[in-house]
Amino acid sequence: MINEVKLKLESLKIPFYEKDGGIAIKIPNGFGELEFHDLPHNDDILLLADEDWHTHSSVMDGLDGIIEVITDILNGKCIFIEVKSPEGVVTKRIEEDLDEYLKWLPEGYTYEVFNKA
Repeated sequence: MINEVKLKLESLKIPFYEKDGGIAIKIPNGFGELEFHDLPHNDDILLLADEDWHTHSSVMDGLDGIIEVITDILNGKCIFIEVKSPEGVVTKRIEEDLDEYLKWLPEGYTYEVFNKA
């Protein structure tokens, strides 16, 4: 799938570079990078580098779904959130709906929104 993603990103003029056998795309606002990698057993992953946030093309209805997620993130249709646990551990999330995400935010955690979707 990675070759198809590269071709689609090139046709959309979305810059990317090779990274760890996959590709990386810088996210606006210095929030981080998206990475896309092929995985064994005909699987793949789109992830926020160095974070838990991720998805797979199988969940997003294939190539078109992955490209839509990437373009939504780059076009500001998603919310970039930095979450801090009571112990001070910081993680980053990409979400479509802040109110929905906050329903699941554990007690004692704080958050900062890096953009307005």
